[in-house]
Amino acid sequence: MAQQTISNAEASLKAVQKQQQIGIGDYLTALTTQRTLWSARHSLISLQQMALENRITLWQSLGGNAS
Repeated sequence: MAQQTISNAEASLKAVQKQQQIGIGDYLTALTTQRTLWSARHSLISLQQMALENRITLWQSLGGNAS
């Protein structure tokens, strides 16, 4: 789901950048769209980090030892 959000944000940014190139887009819209993309990427990274931390916690609770 997060990857789809990123794909959608990338497509939106490309569309806004094309509009800017032909002179019908504004800079604020481009910045807002770029911020949305960065936020989606940040969310994906946070989800991946949480998944890895959960695996470590599970491994430790099953008797794994980090030392």
